Parts: sequence; structure tokens; C-alpha cells
Amino acid sequence: MYCKFQRTNGESATKEKVGTSSKYFFTVMPAAKFDWLRRKNFGLYSKVAVGATYASERQKQDVNGEKKEVHSDNEIRFNFQASLIGVEVGSQKLRGFAEFGVGEQGIAQAGVRYKF
Repeated sequence: MYCKFQRTNGESATKEKVGTSSKYFFTVMPAAKFDWLRRKNFGLYSKVAVGATYASERQKQDVNGEKKEVHSDNEIRFNFQASLIGVEVGSQKLRGFAEFGVGEQGIAQAGVRYKF
């Protein structure tokens, strides 16, 4: 964490480190995929997922070289993903995909998946 200090004697402002902050998130979200069209090299689907996210946040202030915890918060949040349309193209084992929807994973995602 940084603060910008404006000097009253006309000197330019200085930016100084005043502490540290950390945030961690861990999500477990099982999903179900519904195939609308499944062909050898092409597929259309929808996906829904529901789960929870554990969020941890800590802020420590650095005063004269001594770190003092000023804020700590841990909570569990409900999470979901609803991908209304998903498209995958490729072979039976290796496919590229793109999904469009709302939720934890965003409004659009794309990638490559491999089936063992």
C-alpha cells in the first residue's frame, strides 16, 4: 500500500510505502454440461455451475519498521456460472472451445481441452 504525501512547504509530493495488502480466493464450483449438438468434430452446449468461494483479505500497516495488522477478513461467498452457449471444434480427444455467459468465469472464455 502506498500513500502520496503533499508537502506544505512547496516541495513536490512524495509517494511512500505504508503497508502491505493481500487477497486470496479459493473456489469450488461443480458444473453440469448439457449437449445440444454432438458430432465427431463439432459440438454445441450449455453449462451451469454452482459453488462457493473462500475469500481471505489482510492489510498490514508498516509504522517505523513494525508491521501491525489493521484489517483481516475471511468469508465464504456463493458463486455461479451460466454459460448459455458453448461451441467446441476439433478431434474426439483435442478440442478448442468458446463459451459465452455470466458468472464467476466471466462473460466469455476460450481455450483448449484434451480428453485422456
